[in-house]
Amino acid sequence: MIPTAATQLSFWDKFMELQYKMVTHAADAPQGHMFASEPVEWPLLVRSIAYWLSPNSNAQVHLIGNMITWYAGTLSVLLYGGLLGLYAIRQRRAYFDLTPRASQKFYDAGCVLFLGYWLHYLPYFFMDRTLFLHHYLPAYIFKILLLAFVIDHIYFTICVHESKRSFTNIFILC
Repeated sequence: MIPTAATQLSFWDKFMELQYKMVTHAADAPQGHMFASEPVEWPLLVRSIAYWLSPNSNAQVHLIGNMITWYAGTLSVLLYGGLLGLYAIRQRRAYFDLTPRASQKFYDAGCVLFLGYWLHYLPYFFMDRTLFLHHYLPAYIFKILLLAFVIDHIYFTICVHESKRSFTNIFILC
């Protein structure tokens, strides 16, 4: 309800009202939608979002990602997590696969992207509202950056021999 007289709220009163409205707004939204999706479906691109449907024909415009980069990005998140665990176990056993500089780069840059992805993806599992694929796009950006980082790490750190690089070049081109 909109008040008829102007209200005088302090900064903190306005701040608290804004926080309250942001939390309760999701509860007012209608539940269930034809193009709604669950967070579990997003990394595998199970469903798209229709932006426009022609009333006269079967013409449609959908939000759908590039399947190759979408799945490669999902694979890179899993691969980085696996490499992180593998390197941690091997370092614990006093076997160092990476030089100190490469190790520092792998942990610093990779962890920023890996944590950025999960911090933008996991909160949606706890939201009780209608969710769509576009909610995943901030996490998707981190996933694509992590894909480039993992390819760089494999190409320049793991594949130090020419024979391994040739195979990696062919794999990347495919």
